[in-house]
Amino acid sequence: EAKYVSGQQTMEVSMADLGPMAGLVGAIAVWANVEMDNTTETGFERTTTVQGYKAMETYDRASKTGELNILVGDRFMVHLQGENIKERTLKETAGKLALKKLENLAD
Repeated sequence: EAKYVSGQQTMEVSMADLGPMAGLVGAIAVWANVEMDNTTETGFERTTTVQGYKAMETYDRASKTGELNILVGDRFMVHLQGENIKERTLKETAGKLALKKLENLAD
């Protein structure tokens, strides 16, 4: 886990090894098996990909808050959460993470 702060902007990044629960990934991350794109007046909730990995992204423009969950190698869950950030910040940050190296740890 890590927390980054710049003025009013905050971002938290955490990674969890689902290890023995890896077989339950479908139950834990239902969104990993479907396509979703819900848009409201102030934001969205949608499935996407980050570096080729399935992800779920939510963002609220009114509060400038968002979350991004990435399923890596059917074993690791990477979670980013931001406050007072721009809409693109979570996905841009996730694009800089070494997700392939993380997946290789599953072997």
